[in-house]
Amino acid sequence: MSARNTVCVIASDAGLSHALKGPFKSAGLTLVGHATVKQFLGAFEEDAPAGCVIAELRSGLDVLKDLAHGNCIVPVVLLAGGGNLSAVVQAVKAGAFEVVEKPDGLVESAKRAIAVFVKYQKLFEERVAASQKIQSLTKRETQVFDLMLQGIPNRKIAEALKISPKTLDIHRSNLMFKMELKTAAELCRANLLNKTNPMLLTQLLG
Repeated sequence: MSARNTVCVIASDAGLSHALKGPFKSAGLTLVGHATVKQFLGAFEEDAPAGCVIAELRSGLDVLKDLAHGNCIVPVVLLAGGGNLSAVVQAVKAGAFEVVEKPDGLVESAKRAIAVFVKYQKLFEERVAASQKIQSLTKRETQVFDLMLQGIPNRKIAEALKISPKTLDIHRSNLMFKMELKTAAELCRANLLNKTNPMLLTQLLG
């Protein structure tokens, strides 16, 4: 089972999950039902991920809160089912990916959510790799790294660190080798990946 084609419905009543299975199967998506967020998180941790979660608006805020508490970042689509505007606005502010008015809009919304989740997963893997490489730098290489990010010329960096240009070149070469990068633009991207809240990665680098 892959997150690329798996959608989870979290609802205490299994009726919603049963009603949606047909349309989702026709769209090439696997639908899995869980009664609670706790059950979903248990399956998620056992390498049975979902690229999107669907829940009803009336329980949506609790679902979003519980997922956040479980450090699970996955797009959540809520079915409004006649819910009032205030509840919809609240859900969006709480982090809902989309709020859909009717069940027949859930398949397309889920597809969009999965596309975002797949993109996020890739960026998160890049973030982990960038963070590990940055942590591998020596104290001096980290100083050079920080000054390079500020766009300071080599001569000024050498002066600031009180080292010779030749020594600076060695440190620059070593840090670029460790980071597996070739350009200053790539260096800036690695720093952004390392510093940015994971929730914002797809917006900034997608």
